[in-house]
Amino acid sequence: MHHDLMLSSLLCVHAVLQGVNLALSLHAPTQELRKRIVPSARAYPLHKLMDTIAEYQAATQQRVFVEYVMLAGVNDSVEQAHALGQLLQGNDILLNLLPWNPVYSPDGPHYAAPSAGRVQEFQSIVRSQYGIHCTVRQKKGQDIAGACGQLVIQHGQQGGSCSIEAAAPGGKDIEELVAAAGPTTAAS
Repeated sequence: MHHDLMLSSLLCVHAVLQGVNLALSLHAPTQELRKRIVPSARAYPLHKLMDTIAEYQAATQQRVFVEYVMLAGVNDSVEQAHALGQLLQGNDILLNLLPWNPVYSPDGPHYAAPSAGRVQEFQSIVRSQYGIHCTVRQKKGQDIAGACGQLVIQHGQQGGSCSIEAAAPGGKDIEELVAAAGPTTAAS
């Protein structure tokens, strides 16, 4: 029932807003990892989400954009690149890899961006081995804490740097940090 409601809602939006593309914030190739870094993912199991995307594409013939925030040591491994490639393979997907921009959040979670080499390796795997169209969001404004996700009130902290230690369980998730940051600029 939940799956049917989600699909019918997407199709209604597609009918009303012609030319608007669907973007899915995925952030992990498995449901368990998604629940850990994006607790709101509990409401939308990955297999049902992917079934809905396939049905949406069959009905609309539109490419779906998949956003994947890369977190060093959390969702950026070679194994996770293969798992993501297998998950998305065969769909008309544009995967947008977004290396994490440090955000000052004293209560956590404390994530770090993967190295440029790790991002390139991840992109290469999903592109060459799984045929996924894949881009990497270019970093702009990070040096002045004005990059995507960084536009937050820093409560006296300068520069917006974050700890590289692992996130504390039960802390804020990626989506909550981005929502707290408020609107971002088009240059992010």
